[in-house]
Amino acid sequence: EISEAFASRAEQAGIAFNIEAPDEPIRAFVNETQFRHAICNLLDNAIKFTPENGTITVVVRRMGDSVELAVNDTGIGITTEDLSQLFNRFHRGRNAAAYPGSGLGLAIIKAIIDGHHGQISVESNAGQGTHFALRVPAGSA
Repeated sequence: EISEAFASRAEQAGIAFNIEAPDEPIRAFVNETQFRHAICNLLDNAIKFTPENGTITVVVRRMGDSVELAVNDTGIGITTEDLSQLFNRFHRGRNAAAYPGSGLGLAIIKAIIDGHHGQISVESNAGQGTHFALRVPAGSA
């Protein structure tokens, strides 16, 4: 459901939008409203920071007792200096000054994932895109 709106926005911006997910449903123990908010923030950032002709890939998979949702983009990336402060409230990356935002989105995502006893990780290099992964406890089938 969430991906449809973002796939449309990505298409309008000239960005390829891909989803990799298994055919069978994956269940997780989450507050649906909060988790949707976290996913929307990640996808909004991916579209905002990925230039035309870039790619965004969303990957959903079961990993043992967890469910992982990853968002990979070919956007502007995050500098090494900014990675350590990325989840602090009001922190804006040095290379993000030209983009709108308050610096709260990633802090909110981290709070949501922490509240779900999950983990958030990020890998990035300036100019080479970003990989965010949200991992939360899996639910029963």
